[in-house]
Amino acid sequence: MKSLTNKLVMSVLALVLTGVALSVGVLAWFTINNRATIEAFTGTVQTGEGFYVSLDGNTWKNTLTTTEMQTAAGAVTFVPLTSQDGIALYDLGSSTAATAGFIEFDLLFAGSANLNNIIIDSLTLSGTQTSWIPGIYVPGTRQTGAPDANTPILDYVSNAARVSFQDMITTTTSTIFEQSVGTDTNSLGFGTYATNEAILFYNAIMDTDLVENDFDTAAAALALKPTEQAGNGLTVVVAALNPNGTVISGYTYDTSSLTAIGGSSEKVGAITVRVWVEGWDQEAFNAILSGVLTVNFNFTAKA
Repeated sequence: MKSLTNKLVMSVLALVLTGVALSVGVLAWFTINNRATIEAFTGTVQTGEGFYVSLDGNTWKNTLTTTEMQTAAGAVTFVPLTSQDGIALYDLGSSTAATAGFIEFDLLFAGSANLNNIIIDSLTLSGTQTSWIPGIYVPGTRQTGAPDANTPILDYVSNAARVSFQDMITTTTSTIFEQSVGTDTNSLGFGTYATNEAILFYNAIMDTDLVENDFDTAAAALALKPTEQAGNGLTVVVAALNPNGTVISGYTYDTSSLTAIGGSSEKVGAITVRVWVEGWDQEAFNAILSGVLTVNFNFTAKA
């Protein structure tokens, strides 16, 4: 069983979004009557020998059940948001951090004293294909020509999704993941004001164009923290393991029952997981919110 040592796997974290896809699917920021609500949240967390996980800091397990994960995530209605650091998320034009519209939950870890870091070694994003009909030809988009106004635009919610991991002990440390380039035709980042497809459709369909300077300012700020690409075979450190007794804000934890890894001599760590739809993403059409988003990630604790 040595291959399972210090390995934690969140094998299936499925976020099922259902909603009303508007007949005109423009930039997600400006959806008026769309609803995208989690109908099902299925997931399990498994740990190997020498590594434990907890939702409250007192009950330590090798496996967290789907029911426990559903309770941790709660009920969420997704709205498009943006974040420069994966910690504070904002609605368009707002200077007040959002408190809703995204998935957020904490995971606490305990491992043997020789371990130092929690590493993401696999993270995949996938989604069901969604479509909408523009009803208008927009140059510079994936449409093939003027007669193409009513050909459906196909895309995936996973292409505009973001997943972040914040170290709850060193709270300024965070990592953001997005879909890998080319997967389900995904393009990385935000493009430019002249090439961002969601903006091109919005400006062609709506009465008032988006302000180019607003986009340029947001894109420049977001570029200051590059994202990691989803995939397998990763070695991305997302948090540190610290000596027992280290303060984890919001939790009073007790590891005395974990005698197999040293009782009070083991190390502890904690991360906040956030999942949201990035409103400035090039694929952020509101129609994608009617799709199904599945996030899978694996953690490994290493020295």
